[in-house]
Amino acid sequence: MSTSLLVRSCSAHDFVPGNEKYYTRIQAGNTNSRSAISGIVTGCSLFMAVGLLLAAELPHEMNPRAVITPSPAVPEGNALLQVQGPTTLGIEGGSRYSSSHREELMMGEFLGIDDLLEALNAGQRITAGSPLHALMHSTSQDALRICAELNDGYRSPGQVRDLLRQLTGTNVDDSVVLFPPFNSEFGRNIELGKNVFINAGCKFQDQGGISIGDECLIGHNVVVATLNHDLEPARRADMIPAPVIIGRNVWIGANATILSGVTIGENAVVAAAAVVTKDVPAGAVVVGSPARVVRTV
Repeated sequence: MSTSLLVRSCSAHDFVPGNEKYYTRIQAGNTNSRSAISGIVTGCSLFMAVGLLLAAELPHEMNPRAVITPSPAVPEGNALLQVQGPTTLGIEGGSRYSSSHREELMMGEFLGIDDLLEALNAGQRITAGSPLHALMHSTSQDALRICAELNDGYRSPGQVRDLLRQLTGTNVDDSVVLFPPFNSEFGRNIELGKNVFINAGCKFQDQGGISIGDECLIGHNVVVATLNHDLEPARRADMIPAPVIIGRNVWIGANATILSGVTIGENAVVAAAAVVTKDVPAGAVVVGSPARVVRTV
């Protein structure tokens, strides 16, 4: 579902001595959206991605600054486009901008967060070094920034929810309660129901998708992981996403670990320190590593 993106170079730039970065002013297109964007332009070199013309995504009155830095995460011949908020556009690539290419124009393919989520939710392998991998890494930087703000000092329950809304890009219900610290390395694939309580120290690796139903209780230091790696050494760095689905009214005890691809049925209980590697039936109580059913409720 990639959309066509017109990319061109800018008319002016300045070199910052010693910093090896070029700064260029660009003019955003008209829009009524203030959403942040992050994406990959494939099939174009870095200098061709310095200018960015979009019909949406940035406020029309803004004149953002493009920051160009070398990045090994971006495959050769591609450019990584990032927006860290409504006013700043960062462009990362593996080569330097050349003023001789200021007027070049070309069409590229823009891969945005919707394309990445579609691939992740379909269970598509994310090949190491691919444009999707670079975009996932970029999105993770946003998540790390928001979590750092969440965990830096006291935050009221309302402030915590607001930061969760920023992290997930969803309208987190006012009944959700989360005790910091909390860490997510992606953020954009978390779905929280109503009256969910998440205790301090939890870590969500949500690239593959984490869905938590209404009335759930998540204990201290719970880890939910939704990515796996290939056992084949040559492909070990590839990532294989699979969702974790936690049904309504589930209680997960402190220090439990829920691995990718697991569904926990409603009213189930996961004991403290359990490692859940396979589905848990509704109403089951599981303990141990790997977790096993010991009774039903």
